[in-house]
Amino acid sequence: MKQTRKNIANLYPYLGLFLLLAGGLAAFFLLPYSIWGDGSIRFQFMDSLVHDLRIDPMRYSMIGPLFSIPLWWISALFSNPVAVIERYNFLLFAAGLVILYRWLKDRYDRKFLLTFGLLLSFGSMIPNHLTSYYGEVFSAVFMTLGTAGIVTGRSRPGWIFLILAVLNTPALMIPFALVVGYLTWESRQLRYLSLIPICLVLMVGESFLRTGSLLAGFQTYLAQDHGYQTVLPYSGRTGYSYPFGLGILSILFSFGKGIFLFCPGLLLVVWALKSISNPSERRLLTLWLLIVLGLILAYAPWWAWYGGWFWGPRFFLFASVPASWMLAKLFHSENKSLPMILVLLILISGSLWVGVDGVVFQQKMLETCTANNYALESLCWYVPEFSPLIRPWITHATLSLNDRLSLILFGVIWFYLIAPVSIDLLSRLKSFYSSFRSRGYLSNWKL
Repeated sequence: MKQTRKNIANLYPYLGLFLLLAGGLAAFFLLPYSIWGDGSIRFQFMDSLVHDLRIDPMRYSMIGPLFSIPLWWISALFSNPVAVIERYNFLLFAAGLVILYRWLKDRYDRKFLLTFGLLLSFGSMIPNHLTSYYGEVFSAVFMTLGTAGIVTGRSRPGWIFLILAVLNTPALMIPFALVVGYLTWESRQLRYLSLIPICLVLMVGESFLRTGSLLAGFQTYLAQDHGYQTVLPYSGRTGYSYPFGLGILSILFSFGKGIFLFCPGLLLVVWALKSISNPSERRLLTLWLLIVLGLILAYAPWWAWYGGWFWGPRFFLFASVPASWMLAKLFHSENKSLPMILVLLILISGSLWVGVDGVVFQQKMLETCTANNYALESLCWYVPEFSPLIRPWITHATLSLNDRLSLILFGVIWFYLIAPVSIDLLSRLKSFYSSFRSRGYLSNWKL
């Protein structure tokens, strides 16, 4: 019996690797890919650049879309080229995950990295973001690779990745400055500080190439961009016009945009920082948490902190990385207490629900929030019944075949992750019952 259990335990990681690869292949075909919203603007820019060799003025950075040029060339071989380009973020994330694994596999337990990969790929906000041509995946992948490169001794490619991420998303300048400041303080080397003005100069240069003006790209966001005027007292304003405190509360705790709901692994931050003794791992997690902090500071006072009409906290996709890491850390923690096992069951289930909800349900059945020029959009931010994570349990949507297959795929992965935790829970409950019974507590009870 013991030998059978040992054989199953040895095969378990291989089953996880199979699920990661097979699930990724299935997701390549099943995810509801589309080009819409901000992605359409980027698509039109690239279409003019590739086919007409013309740079049309665009409000968004061109750094991320430029990396999709190979797909534009490949797509010419297919009858439906858009279907190829739609998968850009999927392929970008897959490549980033492979590079990250190669960089970390000799420093961390490979079983742990496998669990981290599964949680990040299926139990996070990542699956939803892979379906569009938006720019958040590029920034999240490059920020992850940049920090991992710095920690693993690959400083040069690491800083290049970080700077490219900032050029793609200028708001990342604040997280970037926090990372630079931390590494400067840690190493006592002031030369790191020179990276901040270098990055600023490159940002201005990119804006000039894209718009023909040094500041036009930034002025669009600060002086012209604004949302609809609604009953909310701070709506319809431009720039950094939202109260900072309200932004913090909304970003962290709101039902439709709160990162603690969409990245439940972040709730383990105190436990993770106390339990991690490996200096390299602690350093990596510290850099990731600094980036999350910087993102909160950058977006809390901005009028569009909620990310526009988009499923979940769009601008905080990177938070999925440390959240998945800490959840995988608890998963592989030895001698977990009964309360921690229960917490792990809840967080794993919640994380997988975030992943499947972002793929299957998205923002279906939330038309009320877009009616009358988004007059009631705030319902989808703050009211539980209109949260994208809760709405499917209240109003049932019509599911396509791909939706049903996606539910099965995520269900299998959920069962794979939950099975050993459930076995551990039953073992603890049995031990607790035996101890309770042996002490005669049950004999004292009478009808």
